[in-house]
Parts: sequence; structure tokens; C-alpha cells
Amino acid sequence: MAKSLIQQASAKPASPSLTTGSGMATQGKQTVSAVLNGILDGEGYRKRIDEILGKRAPQFISSVVTMAANDAMLSKVVSSCPQSIITSALKAAALDLPIDPALGTAYVVAFKNTVKGPDGKPIKNENGYNVTRDEATMIVGWKGLVQLAQRTGLYKKINADFVYEGERIVDDRISGDIRIEGEKTSDKVIGYFAYFQLVNGFEKCVCWTKAKVEAHEQKYRKGQYMSKAWRDDFDSMGRKTVLRELISKWGPLSIDYRTAPPAMANAAESLQEAIIQEEDTTTILAEGEVLDAETGEIQRETAEKAAE
Repeated sequence: MAKSLIQQASAKPASPSLTTGSGMATQGKQTVSAVLNGILDGEGYRKRIDEILGKRAPQFISSVVTMAANDAMLSKVVSSCPQSIITSALKAAALDLPIDPALGTAYVVAFKNTVKGPDGKPIKNENGYNVTRDEATMIVGWKGLVQLAQRTGLYKKINADFVYEGERIVDDRISGDIRIEGEKTSDKVIGYFAYFQLVNGFEKCVCWTKAKVEAHEQKYRKGQYMSKAWRDDFDSMGRKTVLRELISKWGPLSIDYRTAPPAMANAAESLQEAIIQEEDTTTILAEGEVLDAETGEIQRETAEKAAE
């Protein structure tokens, strides 16, 4: 099988045109747009973008620059690791998922990552703290998962939504059938469900209570605090989590590549790639740093305050 689209998008360009980290200091106070356009015009990235997107390349470049310039957190990433923004956007483009946040298909988000040395261990600064930098990554939204599933041609129906106060989840443990009963009495979300029916007639539904989703988020977060994606829109992340659970456990993620049409094979491969991506972007804090849950800003604690 040829190299996957995700692997193509992630491949390092032959001749990177911009250094990261301290190398940004040599460029003065360039705007976000100027820095990203400078990278995107480099031969390595331009060739990669043209290979993946063809005629859509100019539109892609414009969307990446606009997205970063309009997002305060991504603007910070431009000064530390701008290539991560482009690589993340290319991953979404390889899956043919727009990165416009309003569409809910894929997101390029900023996070704080611990810098590691050649030995794989965190690099320490002069005060003994882990060195961190702002980077970007791509996460697939719930609408993106639905689109990728639809493209495989294997799904006849697929849906994901909320369970509201007044409604209740009825689960038959023997047959596996799940249904929602009762009438909605308010807009308060108390649970999430995802459902699909394949073209061969097989169908499956998964429902989680909000308490179960909250427990899942706490169990799998990599930092002490809830990540920005969950804080900004918990219900959308909960719905995506249940949909991902449904597709990853019950949905077909591979087909016979020897007999399947190329379009179907590529779509199935893309869905599988998306499923195994990180479920959520996590904020990894260095020692002595705290996350302001209200603003999402990371601040350095003093030694005296940390000891309190």
C-alpha cells in the first residue's frame, strides 16, 4: 500500500525554510502572517502542499495564515514552533477536512509541550524545570469523524447527539439495544449517544451519561487540569468521545484493499488514521507552572507560593 496521506502530510520537507525557537529572534518583530507566508513559500513546503492539494493550495495557504493570525494561542506558537501549525493543517488537508473552527470538522489547536533531548528525556533549564514550548496539533472534530465514515461507503446511517434532562437511556444488556425514552424538559445535557447502521444492515448505538464522560476525561487527561478543548465546549467533546468509542469498537476500520475501489480504500484508511489520532490535545505543564482554569493561560509559580 502506498504511503498514507497522513504520513505524507507529516513528512519533513526536504529543505525547511525557517528555524524554530530562538531562531525566531533573528527575524525581528515580523507579523504572524509574514512569518507563516515566509515558511509556506519555502521550496520544501510549497512542493508538499502542491502535491497534496493541487489547485486548492492557494486557498489552503490563505486559510492557515488567517487562522493563526486570528487565534491568540496559535500566534504564540508562531514564535516557538511555526512548522507545527503547518504540519497540523496539512494533516487535516490530507483528510480533506476544513480547519475552519465554525465547521467543527477539524481543529488546529495550541498546547504546551515539554522539549526533549536526543535521549528522549526532558531538557531542564538552569532552575531545574522542564523546558517547554508552545506547539500546535490537529484534532478531528465529531463532524469530521462522521464525514470520514460516510466516505467509506460502508455506513448507511450515522448520527451523534445529546441526551437532555427529562429523557432517560434504556439499555438492554442482553440484546445490546439502546433507546431513549421520556420527553425533554430542559436544555441541560445529561448524556450523549452515537449510532450507525451499515449498508449490510448491522447497527449499533452507544450511550454514555455525562458522569461517565466526565470520568473518562479525568482518567485520560495527561495533565492536572482539563484541556482547553474540553473547557471551551465540553458537550461537543463528550459527543465526539462517544462517537469515537462507537466507531473504534464496533465500526469497520479496514476493508480488503485488493478488491475495494481506490476511493473507498483511501477513505477507510483515512478513517482509521483519524481514529488512532490523539483523542484530545492535552496541556502538559512544566514543574512550577499552573494553569488558570478561567483564561487558559499558563503561569509560573514562585517557589514560596508553590510551597504553600
